[in-house]
Amino acid sequence: MMASPLHREFGRFSFVLEETTSHDPRYSAPHSSLLAVHAAVSNIPHATGRGELIAKTMQHLRWLGDWITR
Repeated sequence: MMASPLHREFGRFSFVLEETTSHDPRYSAPHSSLLAVHAAVSNIPHATGRGELIAKTMQHLRWLGDWITR
């Protein structure tokens, strides 16, 4: 299981994981095709140059949501 802060950033496509040949046997390895799809999706904002804009927009929306709930 992924730690909560890492899980949140993984869901935001802030980083990707790649398949390796070895892993800790205490944990099941994620399916390689799911990792590949996640990596491909996360590369789109960076390849198009929109990654920073998306991150700034997300940050603004979080700030706005915090401001509204005060």
